[in-house]
Amino acid sequence: MFRSSSRSPSLEQMQKSSLLSLCTFLLETKGQPLSEEDLQKLENCCLSLNPDDIGCSEPPSDLWRRYTKAAGKPLPVIWTEVFEDANFSLTIFRMPKNSLLPLHDHKGMSGINHVIHGKLWYEAFTWVSEKDGICRFEKSGETNNSERCIKTVPDAGNIHMIGALEDTTVFQILCPPYDNYQRPCDYYEVSPVDSEKKLFRAQPARSVDYYVCDSIQYTGLDFREIYNFVQTDFPHTERDRPPENSMKIDGCGPDSIDIDMEIYPPSDSVRAR
Repeated sequence: MFRSSSRSPSLEQMQKSSLLSLCTFLLETKGQPLSEEDLQKLENCCLSLNPDDIGCSEPPSDLWRRYTKAAGKPLPVIWTEVFEDANFSLTIFRMPKNSLLPLHDHKGMSGINHVIHGKLWYEAFTWVSEKDGICRFEKSGETNNSERCIKTVPDAGNIHMIGALEDTTVFQILCPPYDNYQRPCDYYEVSPVDSEKKLFRAQPARSVDYYVCDSIQYTGLDFREIYNFVQTDFPHTERDRPPENSMKIDGCGPDSIDIDMEIYPPSDSVRAR
């Protein structure tokens, strides 16, 4: 369990927080597979997110000033756990330019990587025969100002690698989260088998030494408090929700707060996600 210096929100801050709609969505879909429509709703929640609500008001570039490149070791990908339970996980990744999340899988999982600052590229593969280690190249692309999310679904493009074209902050939501038994995060290397059919052989990665990680504590609004508030004091089902336009949720969070983030030692257990 990582220490946190999250900000305990007042009732007014909870009512105005852009995290409110995200909590509502996560409660409505709790424990259920996410459809394409669900993923679109989740993307809309991310697009309306106020970065200050999750402690990401500033671009991440200054974070790496306290690191030095020793013996050719790359700058670390810095990650922060926001919240996790049996149904979903929220994580922040801060990736220095040219860093890479190695090719990895998401067993039976759906989710979104939402770019808050910076720009990503990605390549995704789909299992054709997991038993035989054969996958098909599915797609590649880059994020931009109009396409800021990379979506993950269970049955297509579920194995992917992600690289940073700039210093980048990513807010990630996975449903359900990784675990060490049913859904471990496995790394792969691919080699071409049939270029015409875009088939590749995927084998367990021999090494991901180039993937260096560190972690910092979460400094945004306490997500657990807002989540509990939505469960107990806020209508969150279609049946209970008031008529449209009867309630307006302001997408702006509290005033900007200067944050002093503390670096922790690297962890061997960090997953690419």
